[in-house]
Amino acid sequence: QTYARAARLASAAMPAALPKNAPFCALAVPAGAGQLRYVAVYRGTGVGESWLARARETAADDLAALERAAAEHRLASEQKRELAEAKSSDRKSATEAAAARAAAAAAAAAEAEAALAAERRAAADLTRRAALEKALAPEPDGPGVLVKLRCPDGSTATRKFATDAPAGALLDWCDVRGVDLEAFVVRKAAGDRVVLDDRTSLLGDVLGARALLECVAR
Repeated sequence: QTYARAARLASAAMPAALPKNAPFCALAVPAGAGQLRYVAVYRGTGVGESWLARARETAADDLAALERAAAEHRLASEQKRELAEAKSSDRKSATEAAAARAAAAAAAAAEAEAALAAERRAAADLTRRAALEKALAPEPDGPGVLVKLRCPDGSTATRKFATDAPAGALLDWCDVRGVDLEAFVVRKAAGDRVVLDDRTSLLGDVLGARALLECVAR
């Protein structure tokens, strides 16, 4: 389109000099608002380097202005692109930051809820264990079953039970001592390593006069 405009411009500039359909070469530069400004025209064929050099010299200022305009356009386009990328990056960063804040808030809420639930369970355990301890029969003065319990935390506890006391009484005592009976079973630490899972069995029959007990994860 630029060459066509240049041709029309050159033809209009030299109507008498160029016969109809005569070959020619024209050099034109943009003049703003979609217009072209005629700079030089060459009649005939075989455009030489000397004519092209003279034409370029004639249009030197215009060509320099075009170079500057092109450079400015490239710079403006690059800046526009970088600005668009920066805005996109900022939006992405803002979205990611908002998502991170939401995730952190959700995690904090879940952690707080879990902590509250743990506190409630601990309070309920304290109440239940206090009731169990109060319900335990006192240690007998005479013969009985002496047991030593090795707790999951490594601590030990000793107590005597009546020989006809049910295994449930010993398990309640283990609960009072802090053993989580849902997570651990209580069994003899030596010999047949029998597990105390029948709360109705008599301790004298299961353990004899004395026994070392341990807690094993279920």
